[in-house]
Amino acid sequence: MARTSENLTTREVNTYIEFCAKNRIVCDGSEAGISNGDLIGGYVALTWNEDLTPFTLATALEKLKDRIVFQREKSTAEIRYDGIATENPQAASILAGLYPKNQLVTDDPEIVFEVSYELLVELRGRVITPQTIQDAIIRNSQSPLSRFNTNPDKKNL
Repeated sequence: MARTSENLTTREVNTYIEFCAKNRIVCDGSEAGISNGDLIGGYVALTWNEDLTPFTLATALEKLKDRIVFQREKSTAEIRYDGIATENPQAASILAGLYPKNQLVTDDPEIVFEVSYELLVELRGRVITPQTIQDAIIRNSQSPLSRFNTNPDKKNL
């Protein structure tokens, strides 16, 4: 069966987006997402001259899976961080701008997500400034269980 339209239709685009989400395929505006779209869309629409349907996309996935960029699995710490960051994206953005993840505490991404999560929880309801972030770090470091506490034997006063 040949393509029903010379250009991609809204239905085909939506089908592709749903297919990518279901199969954890990167399909955003990033270089990898654009490359995936060109590869899969080109394979189905240009090489096969077919519409993008769940069937044609699944078949293309089998043929192209070694060249497709997939989303990586998120860790529990990253999922927790994403949840709190979604709750207050402005605070998350300001925190990330003031303390880039690679400079926050460590190079270990798990600890960075945990520390960022803890900071955003502590900053709930507060105006986000360098001073309120520093105050949150100090408050969190006073807890013996905090990742900010460099002396785990330290007791609260």
